[in-house]
Amino acid sequence: MAMIGYVGVKIIHIVSAALLMGAVLGSIAYPVWSYYRKDLTIILYSNQYAVYADNVMAVMGLLQLITGFMLIGIHSILLSSSQWMVIGLGYGLAGFCGLSAMYWQIRCRDKAIAIKAGKGLLKEYRYCLLVKCLFSLVMLISLVVIIECMTRIAK
Repeated sequence: MAMIGYVGVKIIHIVSAALLMGAVLGSIAYPVWSYYRKDLTIILYSNQYAVYADNVMAVMGLLQLITGFMLIGIHSILLSSSQWMVIGLGYGLAGFCGLSAMYWQIRCRDKAIAIKAGKGLLKEYRYCLLVKCLFSLVMLISLVVIIECMTRIAK
């Protein structure tokens, strides 16, 4: 029974990791691609879908945290204080950057709506998109560091 529980948690952990990385990369790539298309309708729709992708990212990030700690508990892995610190800082940075990226993505969507209505500037939208991409990239890097750290611990 314990093996079935482990396999189930591991599958959820792996699938949520793939969805998390895909949501982050998609929420960066789709709005950037649409910006260079210079079509306001495409910019608006891409930003609306990127907000949905950011919601998926948030849910998958929480699922990663929960299933990751469940796997640590199942394996009865004792972590040193430095390992806990790296994991905590990594998740803290990823969480902060993820929430910040979500905030800036919502601002991008709002700027795109304003531009479509003739009330906004493309320059303001570009700034919001740049800040959102930077937060997303920092989050992605911190998640890769967490994955590397946890992979080394599991060996």
